[in-house]
Amino acid sequence: MLILAKESFSSKSNNASFNDSKIICFSSIRLFIDKTPQIVRTYLYLFLLSYLYRKYERNARMTQIEIKKYHINNLNFTVRIAGLENNGDLVVLLHGFPESSLMWEPLMKILAEKGYRVVAPNQRGYSSGARPKGFENYTMKLLASDVVTLAEKVGFKNKFHLVGHDIGAVVGWTTATLYPNLLKSWTADWPAYLWALDNDPTQKEKGSYVHLFQHKFILRFRHYRALRKLWQCFPQYNINAYLNTRGAS
Repeated sequence: MLILAKESFSSKSNNASFNDSKIICFSSIRLFIDKTPQIVRTYLYLFLLSYLYRKYERNARMTQIEIKKYHINNLNFTVRIAGLENNGDLVVLLHGFPESSLMWEPLMKILAEKGYRVVAPNQRGYSSGARPKGFENYTMKLLASDVVTLAEKVGFKNKFHLVGHDIGAVVGWTTATLYPNLLKSWTADWPAYLWALDNDPTQKEKGSYVHLFQHKFILRFRHYRALRKLWQCFPQYNINAYLNTRGAS
């Protein structure tokens, strides 16, 4: 009880000292305001308002995601961008299947607010203007070339960070292999997935759809029913956007 009483008394004393400090601080500010000429106070208020507005405008602009078209390797890619006016490193995000760059929007906002410049393309075959016919137009070398050319298109000459998910990780590993001098970092979940695909029966079952979806007629059956089932927990907006990358919205 004695210890508790001492702790309580000490806490009250600390709180009292803190409150006294606040009173002194506020009193000093009030005295400064009262002694300052009106014209000076007006300028100070305007400066403060201007600073707060610029800060708000900058944050709002940084978190805004734009969708632009970039002509890359004789194809037109749909690309989401955020924070390109920042001074930080460039981060390129590669989506998986059966998704699009929309999947990266929450992360793009976070990275842009941290000062990074962020781009996320709808990759070859997903962008409506980048769907050449023929399997030969979808080699990993071409997809990797799309990535580094996009980095150049947004005006980035230095090394950049690359992040890949699912099939985007396959493209990313190829990019890291062919253009190691252009990457500052490379992040992917693919090695863990490959291990699980070889050793985990549950993952084998869940990953079996990849072989099934190589047959376009099965994929398109009943207006992409299989894909809709995969996306059943997603918001309708996301589902419509993903289907739009297949010309099926």
